[in-house]
Amino acid sequence: MSKNIPTYPLNILKQDAADQLDFLFVHQKIETPQVPIDLPYRSSYYGVGICVQGEALLHANLESYKIQSGCVVTMSPHVIKQWHYMSADFTTLTIFFTDLFLAGNEQFPFFERVANHVFAVSAAEAKGIIASLKFIQQKYEKAAGFRNEILQSLAKVLLYEMTVLYNQQSFVVNTPGRSQLLSADFKKLVQQYFYTERSVRFYAEKLFVSRKHLSETVKEITGKTAGEWIDATVVLEAKVLLLNPTYSIAQIADMLYFSDQSRFGRYFKNLTGLSPLEYRQTS
Repeated sequence: MSKNIPTYPLNILKQDAADQLDFLFVHQKIETPQVPIDLPYRSSYYGVGICVQGEALLHANLESYKIQSGCVVTMSPHVIKQWHYMSADFTTLTIFFTDLFLAGNEQFPFFERVANHVFAVSAAEAKGIIASLKFIQQKYEKAAGFRNEILQSLAKVLLYEMTVLYNQQSFVVNTPGRSQLLSADFKKLVQQYFYTERSVRFYAEKLFVSRKHLSETVKEITGKTAGEWIDATVVLEAKVLLLNPTYSIAQIADMLYFSDQSRFGRYFKNLTGLSPLEYRQTS
């Protein structure tokens, strides 16, 4: 069903949106001339980069991240993104690419739906990442033989190096206990089933725990009860769909497996204070 969600292609990052791109290097503020990135959106491309100046606030799925100098930022098509704030001097070194560009089956942990999409690295590690990205920039800007193959190889090396840093950071800073593991498993299940399953009972049974224990644990880790997390996931998906004018509200209700448009409207308004139509008109 997620294929129905409208996504933005890589060429929106270029002034000439007619360009068909598989790889793009950006050394500036992340901007999209064609679409408002301060509203929830998905992209069909991946991105990895590092903040070298300024700060920003990114909302990725249901997590908020403050980005500062020395923070690595990763993005994937699995994530609903929303940039709440960027300082005037916010600058990154970032590479963006499509599945076609990598042309491989590698799995990188920071691209997963429930990963940490922003993580800090040490000054020495940041220096190494910046050096690698600037080397990629040199090859990107030089029209030479085997340019695409060289960029593919360099990008993969960078991704593997970032995987080492990500795994080290996750182990040292966030060695998970039982509560963290249960909450993480719950989040993964919600992303898999939220279109059709919205009861806490369903997820509790999948995880072999009581509804009360699940809700209390998720609340402890995320600040939201299990039911609130499920509702927030559904609402976020609904907001993305409502931003696409090609879908009627009735179609969106059907996509989200509500029995009818009225039930979807009541559900959405109860959680946001706006009807689906009011949200669409004011966004």
